[in-house]
Amino acid sequence: MMWVLAIDTSSPGGAVALLRDDAVIVEHVGDPAVPHVARLPGALAEVLAAATLAPSALDLLAVASGPGAFTGLRVGLATIQGLALALDRPTVGVSSLAAAAWRYFEHQPAGTACAVWLDGARGDVFAAAFARPSGGAGAWPLDEIVAPSVDTPAATLERWRQVVPTEAPLLLGPGGRGREQALAAGRSVVAADAPLAVPVGRIAWRAHVAGRSGPPHALAPLYVRRPDAEVERDRRLGVGVPLP
Repeated sequence: MMWVLAIDTSSPGGAVALLRDDAVIVEHVGDPAVPHVARLPGALAEVLAAATLAPSALDLLAVASGPGAFTGLRVGLATIQGLALALDRPTVGVSSLAAAAWRYFEHQPAGTACAVWLDGARGDVFAAAFARPSGGAGAWPLDEIVAPSVDTPAATLERWRQVVPTEAPLLLGPGGRGREQALAAGRSVVAADAPLAVPVGRIAWRAHVAGRSGPPHALAPLYVRRPDAEVERDRRLGVGVPLP
């Protein structure tokens, strides 16, 4: 039996969850009005205290690796890396899109497909599509049909037209960005605004059992859009800007 600590800072509220293998022991859902950097230490302490568990008892540390807001992702990754280094524990990074899909797949039969959209800001959506493979309880929880991307809802739907089955439901994250375009394209829409720390932990536990965990320095954010600071820097330096 393993104690798994999982955090999600890819969304404004985020969450922290403590699992015993696949079973949820404690879940703490964050307040979107409080920044992750201010909220996370107290949330971690609260979750461990609720289970009367010392940090040294943790076996595996997991984090939502994105896509999501850059600042939130950095806070979550740095927190898990610091804990893992201090405790000498393995880590797993889990895509926020995959976590949203797995929460849906937990109640669906093998062979089911779904698409996921999370708010990418600037009128865009972070998007990916997945299928739940056939197999027993020990099977890997999902297969990626379409890799994570960021684009407008219309452009994403056009790119998916021959790839993602129309009958595959579209899971929309908090805010429901792109709902009208998806419905107009004949897609069924399912709200997917539940916290992601629990599915992050469940996928991470399976990853570890399958030998897919790693050291803290191997964790990396899943960025599908370049940070604004990099774009602005390159603009100032003229990098990638056509000559007049």
